[in-house]
Amino acid sequence: MKKSINLLLSISLLSCFSINLHSQTSTEELDQVKLVKQIIGTWEVSIGEDSIVQMTCTPIGEGILCQFEWKSDGKVYDEGVTVVGFSADRKTIVYTGVWEDGRTTHDIGRFVTEKKWVSERFPSDSPTHAHFLTVHEFPSPTMFKYSWYGRGTNITWEPLWEGSLTYSKIK
Repeated sequence: MKKSINLLLSISLLSCFSINLHSQTSTEELDQVKLVKQIIGTWEVSIGEDSIVQMTCTPIGEGILCQFEWKSDGKVYDEGVTVVGFSADRKTIVYTGVWEDGRTTHDIGRFVTEKKWVSERFPSDSPTHAHFLTVHEFPSPTMFKYSWYGRGTNITWEPLWEGSLTYSKIK
């Protein structure tokens, strides 16, 4: 009798804990190609009293070309280009940046919700070790927040530093 009661109690507890369990992966895949198009347009963010970053993203086939200009007092003092593309199965966003000083960055990520794109950034001097986690969030069609979490050369994601910029769409 005691064994039967323990078995019933165990089954009851297991049932209680499993009622609200959900799969961690969605049965419906997010359309990465469609969602990345949210970045198309001209965006701007103020980074100081007289300084801005302007980013212009235009489609090239299914991919996107983004041009960046850092300006102070209306003059460009730094610039770069990023090409956004996809893995062969279209489930991963892959983009490479080339900056004025010749360095490159490589980002690999995906939309985790319809409004949030998360990537790891691999600098050219460390192609097998991501130094940043980057997050693009689209709270509205005319705004996106770009955040980054740096870990330097550490192996864990303990944040060494972080930052963010909130861009407004101007075109």
